[in-house]
Amino acid sequence: MATETANQGYSVLVLVISDTVSTGKKQDSSGCNLVSILNSNKYFPVISVEMICVPDEFQDIKKALEMWVDVNNVDLILTVGGTGFTQRDITPEVTKTVIDREAPHLASRMILACCEKSKFAVLSRSVCGMRHQSLILNLPGSVKGSTECFEAIASVLPHAMDQLKGKTKHVASTHAEIQKFLIIEQFINILMKCNMNNPAKAKMQNSCSPKDDSSYGLSHPYIQRLKYDP
Repeated sequence: MATETANQGYSVLVLVISDTVSTGKKQDSSGCNLVSILNSNKYFPVISVEMICVPDEFQDIKKALEMWVDVNNVDLILTVGGTGFTQRDITPEVTKTVIDREAPHLASRMILACCEKSKFAVLSRSVCGMRHQSLILNLPGSVKGSTECFEAIASVLPHAMDQLKGKTKHVASTHAEIQKFLIIEQFINILMKCNMNNPAKAKMQNSCSPKDDSSYGLSHPYIQRLKYDP
């Protein structure tokens, strides 16, 4: 039985899909912005980031997705562009032919988060799914849209990729941290309910509440998302 190796980080491809960028008529901004965010390791450790550009052509998009999964075995592919309503926006349709299974609630989360900032977010047709052990996510073509969509789900992506890769120890560790947080939160809620009519006890309880989550093993980004972005 193979030993599970320590996770040093994830490999990512940013696939810019644009007729104008691929022909040099327009300079890419969205893809470069995502590369910068990924290289910062702000949301999860990244060991390699590549960026390529293809035109809005069915076979070009399909070939790129299949090659980077089947040959290069990349952990995560972020497509940028082609999710709108024009005749040339075919990224979701191509993605559906490539993936083995959909992950619809990743797309739902992106749309819900972006709808809070722009009414036009509902016009995105993003598809998210898995091909073998790789995760493929469709992001809008604009800098603002692609950034907001990625950041809406970034904290849960390491857990998703670990599951796809069969990294059971990492998955179990995340589940244990989440459970630990929930137990402590339930305990604090019980104390607050018991002491709500006793100011002296309530003051003491507040002084004993955790101030630094990291000391309780609660610094995992997924847990932070549960706490601060319900």
